[in-house]
Amino acid sequence: MATGAVGKLAAVAIAGFALTGCGDASPDRAASERGTRIVDETTAEFGGIRLGSTSEQIRRRFGSPLKSPDGASTPPGVDYYEVGGPTSVQPPPTLTARARSGGSVRYRDTAWLVEGGRSYGVMTVAPDARTRAGVQISDAAERVMDSYPGARCRTANEGTEYATFPLCEAQPRPGVHLYFGGDPIKSIWLVITGDAAYRRLQRG
Repeated sequence: MATGAVGKLAAVAIAGFALTGCGDASPDRAASERGTRIVDETTAEFGGIRLGSTSEQIRRRFGSPLKSPDGASTPPGVDYYEVGGPTSVQPPPTLTARARSGGSVRYRDTAWLVEGGRSYGVMTVAPDARTRAGVQISDAAERVMDSYPGARCRTANEGTEYATFPLCEAQPRPGVHLYFGGDPIKSIWLVITGDAAYRRLQRG
């Protein structure tokens, strides 16, 4: 759909990610207050919700979300360039074709990326969040390389007009991507791309 830093969440638009947005008075009952903080790359789940779940399922699990201005993919008050994240992600074409409701479902320290009414990604800045392999917020970025064969770390946006930041990426399963922003790590992102990965999740 789009590459680089653009302003639409459907392409995980990075310039738009810098929007911090203002939350409303809705109670935040996200995973940080109701259970596990594991970003599970083996099952593509976070807080008991698997990627591919509907926006309504996310709301039933975590409660009323906070406001989400167009382009925002991080929790309210969280600057994308400060915590880092993927510079471009393509949602599964199946979801893009539906084009009913893109955007994000945001809570205090977690944001779900949504396209066509279903989630294809989740990011968190929760201080106790960690992946199934044990990489957690505040770890040194080199831990990603030690934990995921084939992972790579780089300086995102280098040579562009956009702010740079450390970024590591791993692909633990076909179509399943992990991103770690910052060094030490400040954000963890779990994203699915491609229809094949999406169909596997739907089959359970």
